[in-house]
Amino acid sequence: MEDGNGGDSLDSVVVTVTYLDPDNEPPVADAGDVQTVTEGIEVTLDGTGSDDPDGVIVSYLWQKTDGVPVALNNPASPNPSFTVNDVGVGGETFTFELTVTDDGLKPSTDTVVVNIIDDDATEPNHPPTAVADVETGEAVVDEGRTNVTLDGSGSVDTDAGDDISSYAWDQISGPGVVLYGTGPERNFTAPDVTQTSQLVFRLTVTDVDGLRSTDEVTIVVNWINEAPLVDPGENQTIDEGLKVQLDGSGSSDEDDGIASYQWTQEFAPDGSQTAVTLFNEDSAKAIFTAPDVLEDEILVFRLTVTDNAGVGAYDIVHVTVEADDTSPVSDAGPDQVVAFGASPVTLDGSGSSDPDGTIESYMWEEVAEPGEERVTLSGAATVTPSFTAPAVNPEPSDPYLSILFRLTVTDDAGNESVDSMIVNVTDDPAAVPPIADAGTPQTVSEGTAVTLDGSNSTDPDLASVIQVRENRFSYDIPDDEDETEPGNIVAVTRGEKANCDLIFESNNIENMDANFSIYLYGWADGDPYEVNLAGNWWGTVGEAEISDLIYDFTFDAALPEVIFQPFEGSMIPGAGSSLSAPPMADAGEDQTADPEDIVTLSCPEEYDPDQLFVYQWFQTGGLTVSLNNADTREATFVVPALPDEEDEAENDDANPLIFILTVTDPHGFSDTVEVKVTINEADEDEKGTHSTSGCFISAAGGQAPLGFIKYFRQIISAMDLVRDPQSNGKR
Repeated sequence: MEDGNGGDSLDSVVVTVTYLDPDNEPPVADAGDVQTVTEGIEVTLDGTGSDDPDGVIVSYLWQKTDGVPVALNNPASPNPSFTVNDVGVGGETFTFELTVTDDGLKPSTDTVVVNIIDDDATEPNHPPTAVADVETGEAVVDEGRTNVTLDGSGSVDTDAGDDISSYAWDQISGPGVVLYGTGPERNFTAPDVTQTSQLVFRLTVTDVDGLRSTDEVTIVVNWINEAPLVDPGENQTIDEGLKVQLDGSGSSDEDDGIASYQWTQEFAPDGSQTAVTLFNEDSAKAIFTAPDVLEDEILVFRLTVTDNAGVGAYDIVHVTVEADDTSPVSDAGPDQVVAFGASPVTLDGSGSSDPDGTIESYMWEEVAEPGEERVTLSGAATVTPSFTAPAVNPEPSDPYLSILFRLTVTDDAGNESVDSMIVNVTDDPAAVPPIADAGTPQTVSEGTAVTLDGSNSTDPDLASVIQVRENRFSYDIPDDEDETEPGNIVAVTRGEKANCDLIFESNNIENMDANFSIYLYGWADGDPYEVNLAGNWWGTVGEAEISDLIYDFTFDAALPEVIFQPFEGSMIPGAGSSLSAPPMADAGEDQTADPEDIVTLSCPEEYDPDQLFVYQWFQTGGLTVSLNNADTREATFVVPALPDEEDEAENDDANPLIFILTVTDPHGFSDTVEVKVTINEADEDEKGTHSTSGCFISAAGGQAPLGFIKYFRQIISAMDLVRDPQSNGKR
């Protein structure tokens, strides 16, 4: 702007920004005791008894709220003063209110009465004396159950011919109550509280000339902790082999909240119930697999809920496991290795059994096309038939002549069971046959895709080779707002006991825009078996980029035993497509929030329709927060305020808040993903945009969420699995 001489000048304004601590406790104002003085004497008010439990008082302000006008000296000090030189014969009463403010800008108020007496009167009027009491004489009562009577009838006025004209009761601190009644008494019911609390009431009595006096009484209300209300859910009936969820989320504790859940299985004194393994037993929801039982069985589970005061309660729930119709168990015995021309070769079905009856018949047969049988069984309807091995191998190029036999047993109820075994006829009867492992039994609902897993099959003396060749692995991303990308397109597994090498070659892998391409289960650092990924088309020739596309079970990209090389040139013609994905988790986009906001970290419910997955949220960075429901699908927390800007080192580590979500499926496979919440600065006007976290989880062979992956084009032109090096290409 211009000054009076036509020149320029500058002006400035100072803006003070005060940081408000949400945890700051307010101060306690104390305006002092009732005063009675004669006219003409200076009165000094006293607010020095005021206090701030977690800081300092930065300002005082006195205001007169009742009585004729007076001039206060220094009303912004703890001890202002005033003088009244002349009052009427009956005297005059003044009420002053003190407001104190602490360094967190939180205020508190209190009032005081000052009575001025006429010094010139022959019989000057004096104020009454207030006496606040409890009629029962008990100043300590229990919450919610006690009727309390406040009694001011002990108040007196000693002036001759004078009397108390009114009684007024006010609550000045503690949980609020409703007072009812007239005259010197008031009644109320002790409130429900979450901790032992003090209620302070002030009695003000006024005489006929208007002079007043006050007194206070304190009532202590005892908190009586109520035990939690335990709800273990409804009784259930389930088929054996199915997953069962115990749900205690309907439990509650109204007065101080639930601190912990604990599920345990209860047993009869004879211990006859079948024991199960509980998963997530210290959460509101636990999971177990219904055991195989010979007959319907009732399992009993106890849910113990403990509140934050350490008081616990429990209830039980019954789960009835319905037994399947029990069939016999056929056992054709172990596979055998015998020499050409050996006789007799005996088969043994004596390991067969029937858990609820007896086996009525045995029937052995060679599994072969009609007219191509290699042997003649003697005693095919007995437990231990026999035969003579062929003298020579009709296919001399093969080292083994493998003969497959099937045993069918029938019980007394007509139920059948089938098992098979192989007799390997060879020139080397000391050879050890391979061990087949078809995986664990499964129980699924109709319409569910089922994966049969033989990856734990082994050959004790000859290693196998898994070959994946001439396939095209690709994916399509839906053309909509959801631009979420698949985590991988190929999952290759090896069982814990499997002794096999992996040759993954001459494949087109079109996955450069996704998280990674090849997901390896079971191949670990130091594994004696080779993973050869040479000769594939990756969409790039960069070794670092290709390395980032290869992950193992622990998401460790550093796999020194994995061999790969850039494949220069064009795509491999005539290749097929992809396999399904292993479990994945996606905690969604990062968020921003203001201090004191409530943030929800959430995994959408539609991605876990059967509610069988287990969730766990952990904080790994930023200001420490208290996560609520950290072991459920949705966790919440209150955003803390950032520390003062002066502490730069502390600020560097305070923001953002970093959280890890771990998702575990019922088979023990898990995935971990990170999400960040950035705290806005305190002086920002607009709050940050909040986004809803999401989570994608799919198991191999399962269904992906709608809209996530439209389809995998699966045109596998060649795939040789678990081939014995000496089997001449036969599977």
